[in-house]
Amino acid sequence: MKLRVFLVTVLVLVPQARSIASSNRTQSQTEPTASISGKVTLRGTPVSGVLIQVRSDPPVGNNQATGKTDANGQYRITNIPAGSYTVVATALALTPAEEKDRYGARITLDRGETRENVDLSLIRGGVITGRVSDANGRPIIAERISVIALSGGRPQPYYSGSGMNTTDDRGVYRVFGLPPGNYKISVGEGRASSIRRLDQGRTYYPQTYHPGVAEDSKAGIVELIEGGEVSGVDILVGTRAKTFEASGRIVDAETGQPQPGINWGYGGNAMSTFGRQSDANGEFRITGLMPGRYSVFAGCEGDYYMNQVEFDVADRDVTGLEIRRHRGASISGKVVVDGVTDPEVLGKLKAVSLNAGGVGSSIDPDGSYYFCGLRPGRVKVSATSWRSAGFWLLRVERDGVDVREGIDVAPGDHVTGVRLVLGYATGTIRGQVTLMGDGLPQRVRLQIQARRIRDEEISNHLVADTDERGRFVFEGLMSGEYELTAGSTFRGSVAGARIPRLEHVTQRVLVTNGAESAVTIVLKSLEKPNKQ
Repeated sequence: MKLRVFLVTVLVLVPQARSIASSNRTQSQTEPTASISGKVTLRGTPVSGVLIQVRSDPPVGNNQATGKTDANGQYRITNIPAGSYTVVATALALTPAEEKDRYGARITLDRGETRENVDLSLIRGGVITGRVSDANGRPIIAERISVIALSGGRPQPYYSGSGMNTTDDRGVYRVFGLPPGNYKISVGEGRASSIRRLDQGRTYYPQTYHPGVAEDSKAGIVELIEGGEVSGVDILVGTRAKTFEASGRIVDAETGQPQPGINWGYGGNAMSTFGRQSDANGEFRITGLMPGRYSVFAGCEGDYYMNQVEFDVADRDVTGLEIRRHRGASISGKVVVDGVTDPEVLGKLKAVSLNAGGVGSSIDPDGSYYFCGLRPGRVKVSATSWRSAGFWLLRVERDGVDVREGIDVAPGDHVTGVRLVLGYATGTIRGQVTLMGDGLPQRVRLQIQARRIRDEEISNHLVADTDERGRFVFEGLMSGEYELTAGSTFRGSVAGARIPRLEHVTQRVLVTNGAESAVTIVLKSLEKPNKQ
């Protein structure tokens, strides 16, 4: 798994905010774009200089617009294509007033719509500060602090934008901008660390919670009110623990001979790393391991496949691991988009993921791909993309024959010239969900599912969330008949909102490529009305 670090860049505002560039030049020239405006307040007082981000939802490409509030707390962002977005207000030391807005307010924009009053309310975040030291009172320097939020359901790591989640030269940390709620604070490495890493070096501090306990159940709970500061949240750590090593070799499964220069990696606790190479004797060595369960795996160089090897680290080094690589097959060819030559559309192919028999492949700029190390048998090729990207797999062609049902491969086979023909679709379903006799609480959103009739295999992952008005949109759809399903599947509900039980409703709608279909889904509550 690649660790991605997202950076928020604060821009200097010119009279109009930077807008979202349309992903399709033709569409941007012919369709009117939308705009949003609103006000950001701090308990009713306008706040200037707040960074506003409008992000496409789901995130596709670089579809993001940014701006800042003016002296009156007002903002306006224009030139936004129709679609679903998340509006986020970012200001250090401040946090959204409502939990539903912690990750942004979701909106759906129609073509040419002017959406006003997308207002965002902020409050002053709280502060938790303390000191980390050992039994002799010495400060623990440059250690990362983990903040676990207990409010709003299950515990989850909270990532503060304050940049002060690390102890200083006095062992002191200060985390600010925290929403009101209950928290647990810890230092050191363990399963509940907010940011995990694999290689701990020679020693590490085992995870220790405030005030100085290893068990999560015994951790002290910090209660934080709006704008409040809780100090003295100190942590007393024990001695550093020793890490361990694991070693082994990579061999040919048939001959038992070592295989040098083979890429390998290892993983554990939902993280992995890849890219090191076996030495001249086919050997590998992993250092800095805490006690736990891990796996080690090798690459597919030479079109080999293997089963990852799992192992446990307890209180000593692990030796004698062996990765046995078997000769497999490969499939290669090119991806083409039927009837499309527009470079901007073809540039969106990076949103497409290819898979064959559990093996993935990227798409090179010239459209070529390569599946290596395939297991013998029938291999089925698939292509999926973000639900708004608009690419659908039409055919898998080998020598002019559609082989979407699979390609038979044997050890040592190198199947070349396989064309993956994608269709590019721009059909849209724009819908509205209403509740018979009443409206849905604004603090909850429904999840809508869609599938293309008689083509469920490539359309069974189409999901959209309703916005604060009960609206939703599916984009990038092929022509055909779709079945929509809505009911008691809620997304983004917030504590304190009363969520009614709703019957599941299915509704069909016809979609034409390049056109928009409107639909209204009327839901009925399964709860009996209260008698007066």
